[in-house]
Amino acid sequence: MIDPRVWAAELGAIVSADAGVAKRITFMTAECNEETAFAALQGATRHGNDFIEAALEAGAPFILTNLDVPRAVKVADSTVALRRWARLHRDATQAELIGITGSAGKTTAKSLVSSALAVPTTPGNLNTLNYLACYLLSNVTTGSTHVIEMGIDRIGEMDELMALVAPSIGVITAVGAAHLEFFGTVKTVAYEKGRMLQAPSGLVAGSTAYRYPNTPSYGFLETCTFAATALEVDAESVSFTYHNQRITLATPSVQIAESAVLALALAEKFAIPLEVAKTRLEQSQIPSGRLRIERGNITLIDDAYNANPLSVAASLETLARFSGRKVAILGHMRELGTYSREYHHEVGIIAGKQADLVIAIGEHSDALVQAALENGTEAIAYETTEIAKTQVYKHIKNGDNILVKGSRFVALEQLVEVLREKL
Repeated sequence: MIDPRVWAAELGAIVSADAGVAKRITFMTAECNEETAFAALQGATRHGNDFIEAALEAGAPFILTNLDVPRAVKVADSTVALRRWARLHRDATQAELIGITGSAGKTTAKSLVSSALAVPTTPGNLNTLNYLACYLLSNVTTGSTHVIEMGIDRIGEMDELMALVAPSIGVITAVGAAHLEFFGTVKTVAYEKGRMLQAPSGLVAGSTAYRYPNTPSYGFLETCTFAATALEVDAESVSFTYHNQRITLATPSVQIAESAVLALALAEKFAIPLEVAKTRLEQSQIPSGRLRIERGNITLIDDAYNANPLSVAASLETLARFSGRKVAILGHMRELGTYSREYHHEVGIIAGKQADLVIAIGEHSDALVQAALENGTEAIAYETTEIAKTQVYKHIKNGDNILVKGSRFVALEQLVEVLREKL
């Protein structure tokens, strides 16, 4: 329970006599009810104070705000107070928190670790400071274990997240060209992601371990601290051996298999029997939009949630393992900064080698298509997803293997829904 009177002195809060105790706290009025309090925070364009009346009408037990209103927990700055409150609560519970970050694969890794350990995790890709503050207050209890996704897109943000979450274990899944519009270089991305390793214990993927010397690693390299062997992958599944146990996942992705090794390594750390963790992993579901494979008249590889050059290259590697005609539908990769067009051209080269047909959507699609065409691969460009939705059927045949991958802004999940009609 979230009792505003417990930490009132530490927060410098004045608690109204009519303020109640809540089970949860949110900064979205649509989520408010008699068990869910409202934090009135400054948003990108409006302040949460503008929505207090709606939160009160919904029955919110208390309102974290700088205003004199009914059921108020009045503070000087509600955003500062929320984060301070969350950290106080996190320290008091002495919870075991596993923080996961990376330029690619963090959401899938989080999901697999949660499955192997049978512990809660942050939902979807909700990984911002304010959301995580609400998550900590609403979900973390004394002695509990949680898997926390921690995403960043600006310099200094990881230090702020570490100050809030204070993970017991920090994990980095990958480092690559992501959010370069704000970070500038991959070297800066590596440094900022590396702040995660301020945690008492750290783990990095074997594929990026060279960036973080002397940090324990996991994966398929012999040099990994937690190493799996005998990796085998085909169009149906991936399998590997870990401590003499054979693990098979219903996905042809080496990257997802690497995340499974992470999950097994953490299960080992938490003294969970390998047989138990193996069963949980083999029964787990890959999150929607993250290399989820659906089979029917076509094979649809739904990896539409987000994209950067590193993750697109990995997805194209997976597509190449399928037998039959391969179609890569690739959307614009955002926030790549000055060299965005060059990155799209490089991805086009890779796509031209791995696919029989490349369909590019959005900004710089011409650069991607031109690179694919130079490789002798059929390629088509569309300006928007809306246009592609009405045209894509012209290029799809029964038996095709179709990868859909792009940045959130391109909304390729809409195209996935259209393609599902052909399954």
